[in-house]
Amino acid sequence: MNTIYDDLNRLKHGYHLSLFLNSTDSELPGLLKLEEEYNGIDGFNVADHSVSILGSFHPESVRMVIKDDDNYLGCRANHFILIFGRAEVFADIGGFWGDCVVCIANHKGGLQILVYSFIDAGSACV
Repeated sequence: MNTIYDDLNRLKHGYHLSLFLNSTDSELPGLLKLEEEYNGIDGFNVADHSVSILGSFHPESVRMVIKDDDNYLGCRANHFILIFGRAEVFADIGGFWGDCVVCIANHKGGLQILVYSFIDAGSACV
């Protein structure tokens, strides 16, 4: 039997997926907060988490943003692959995994992978 808490978490997840799929390329960065970064020069920056978000990430949907050698979501590239999903590392007290967006971009051989949570989720995906 579902509790109200279960239903609210499913609604929030659906809302985040809708934002991810339906927001314009210029609106999406304003909805996200950087949680983790990996790049070919510095390696992993795990931020405030005890384990990497990528190690517990479950992808659900993908979109691509094309820019002309421009900055987007904190990195420079032509093509940005954005993956919406959930991360176990952000499980809340009810055990629901947090919604996240992974951005993958490459500029002149410098691969960057950035993980974002939704701003409405507070300091981490909820």
